[in-house]
Amino acid sequence: MSRSDQLPREVDLYDDWLRPVASSVPSKGTAVEVFKEDVGTRSDALSTLRAALVRHYKGLDAVARLGFEEAAKQARVKMPTVKQTRSGELGEILAAEYVAQKTDYFLPITKLQRRDSRDQPLRGADIFALRRENRLPRVLKGESKSRAKMAPAVVQKAVDGLNANAGRPSPFDWSFIADYLWAIKEDDLARFVEDCQTSSTTDGHFEHLVFAFAGNNPGPALASIGGAPATIRRRCVGVEVDGHQGLVEQAYNIV
Repeated sequence: MSRSDQLPREVDLYDDWLRPVASSVPSKGTAVEVFKEDVGTRSDALSTLRAALVRHYKGLDAVARLGFEEAAKQARVKMPTVKQTRSGELGEILAAEYVAQKTDYFLPITKLQRRDSRDQPLRGADIFALRRENRLPRVLKGESKSRAKMAPAVVQKAVDGLNANAGRPSPFDWSFIADYLWAIKEDDLARFVEDCQTSSTTDGHFEHLVFAFAGNNPGPALASIGGAPATIRRRCVGVEVDGHQGLVEQAYNIV
């Protein structure tokens, strides 16, 4: 594989592009973690976002098989063309990258690879991540919202989605992910997901992630929401960038 066909060098989005904001505030017992774009880092970040979009829409296996540029070409036909859908899905990608880079959970599949329509919203939770602890599963269920200006009412919609199904992933989520993993012969992961449904899990085995990607400081909106169910831990994470809508357009147009 030639150098031009390899995955471009990526910076760490949550260390090199985004920096934690010290003024994060507590939200009724839930910590609010806010990251803001660092000055002068947009160019390197766009290169990383380009690689991240190809990974999320096409996959690393496709890059290895086809080369990066061909994988990017094929990824483009799966990417949304509607601005609102692009905004939402870039927020989901940033949420997934947060989980991968800043938590000890793993994402069993890259959800956007499984889409069947480029401009229709995907069903199920935005984030479905797992980890094993003392032979029992821990499950992270996440919802992402993306707006040029984040407001409390938008964040509350994410909370409402998380609280559905008694705060746990829906039967569709469980089945969708397990079936896919069995189909690609990831038997250990598939069995793990099925064990999550049948093992003696309690609310304490679940955690929620509320993720907000915005052009303004999402901290106040995240801080405004009510507390999580007493037995389910909640993380609130926000990302603030200058020119939110322009960044979304840039990120998709350079793939």
